[in-house]
Amino acid sequence: MSEISSIPIYWFCIASIVSGFTGGPTSCYTASYSFISAITDKSTRTIRMSILESMAYIAGTASPFIAGALLNVSSSTVVYAVSGGLFLLSIVYSSFLKEPHTDMVST
Repeated sequence: MSEISSIPIYWFCIASIVSGFTGGPTSCYTASYSFISAITDKSTRTIRMSILESMAYIAGTASPFIAGALLNVSSSTVVYAVSGGLFLLSIVYSSFLKEPHTDMVST
């Protein structure tokens, strides 16, 4: 899609439908915060949530600059490939996360 200048609009509609069915970024954020709150106790929850939030803000701030620098030395296909590769890496990593133990869950 990044190398085709005139792409039919239905490709964007299909991407929106897939994102809508999977929840998109909103479900990813919700799952991250839920996981952190499920595996931490009350004494460390605030600092762990703060770390998660700060990493989200740093990534959101730095990523346009990194993508712009990468685009200057390569093509938009490379930028999308790197983004997709990092997303795939995060999916593989999260598939190996262990379920929280029931004794760790605080009420």
